[in-house]
Amino acid sequence: MHYFERVCNGMPSGVVSFERKVLPFKDNSFPIVYPKASFWSESRIPLCPFKVMETGTIEDHEKEALEVDFANAYLGGGALSKGCVQEEIRFMINPELIAGMLFFPAMQDNEAIEIVGAERFSKYEGYASGFLFAGDYVDTRCHDFCGRRETKMVAIDALCYPGEGQFRYQKLIREVNKAFCGFLDHTEIHGYFKFINKVGIDTEQHEWRGNYDRARCKSEIVGTVAMQQNVGGNNLVAEEDEECSGSDKNSISNRFSQQIEIAEPSVLRDEISNEIAQRRLGGENDGAQDLCLHPPLNNIGIATGNWGCGAFGGDVELKSMLQWLAASQASRPFVLYFTFEHTFSERLIVFTEWIRCHGWTVGELWGMLMEYSSQRLEGNVYACFFEWVLPRINRGVNLEQYKSSLQSNRTSKKNEKRATKNYAQEEDGSSQ
Repeated sequence: MHYFERVCNGMPSGVVSFERKVLPFKDNSFPIVYPKASFWSESRIPLCPFKVMETGTIEDHEKEALEVDFANAYLGGGALSKGCVQEEIRFMINPELIAGMLFFPAMQDNEAIEIVGAERFSKYEGYASGFLFAGDYVDTRCHDFCGRRETKMVAIDALCYPGEGQFRYQKLIREVNKAFCGFLDHTEIHGYFKFINKVGIDTEQHEWRGNYDRARCKSEIVGTVAMQQNVGGNNLVAEEDEECSGSDKNSISNRFSQQIEIAEPSVLRDEISNEIAQRRLGGENDGAQDLCLHPPLNNIGIATGNWGCGAFGGDVELKSMLQWLAASQASRPFVLYFTFEHTFSERLIVFTEWIRCHGWTVGELWGMLMEYSSQRLEGNVYACFFEWVLPRINRGVNLEQYKSSLQSNRTSKKNEKRATKNYAQEEDGSSQ
């Protein structure tokens, strides 16, 4: 009713776009196909910064991020009936989303839906049976060059009531690929490969993704200064810049980006072909090996939360890690994770801090999830994933003390590097 009151007083302007995103199971015109397990296990991409938001909601975040809709396979779920959880609430406060329910069939396992430009009209309080309209909301987000408000959403549907089956290999692949399909910037991928084809570079040669993965140092994927300076919660430490070598910062991707602007197509083709020939990786291409070779890294992160949990019954620790993997692999610069005051918030903060401190990659975290899931299904482990990896998380560890120890470890590493560097300089001086 409130929406129609607003519309009668002044017709909204602008555009809302709906995009069906697909990772094809077989090769077609899209350069990436549905990833296999080897794609995840062999990834060397570092995990992106991960900030836990213990309060607030996805739609109220202050960063530029793709907002996750915990969707039903049928877009909108019960928005026009009795549903009143995360997706339905979002469709009530942004009622232009309802238009998509008219023309989208059910999403398949390899599909997601991205919606850009929906205006918010209402405030609200509560959740589920406690949901209440709380007044008018004036959306102040800017419009892009297409006339769309800069509100970007992606609908991804999780497994419903998966039980212990969610730890099976097929289910893990399904969930991480579902999130990956939604988080991946399909437009940017299309644009990059269109350029590659235009200048005559054979995309089949681009099996040097591992080199690109290694070249992406952690400092390059810290999204914003505000994220780096964040206090409390998860600290996205800027000191990691000092731990990246000069050769890392002069990465393949940076050189490639510069060459695109200054080189003739024939020069660019020869340069990249030589790079590939010198650094080519062996192994079977599983159809997704060309991912993340596109030089530009956008600054749009992911704003998400307990996707597939709550009403859908998923394991909150498992789902948070799968989303982290997908966001990192999709080159997203950060994840804002809203726990909605869930009791696992502190454990999530400690766990993600520990993982980031130790420089884990996507492949390493995926490997741990696979090992844990296998042992859990065999009945060899009953602990949750975080406790299985870090037993002391559930043993009353003091969060502030733990953060202090992490900072001390970083300081010790930097001092050790400086001492080694000074010693090497002294040796060089004495030899001269």
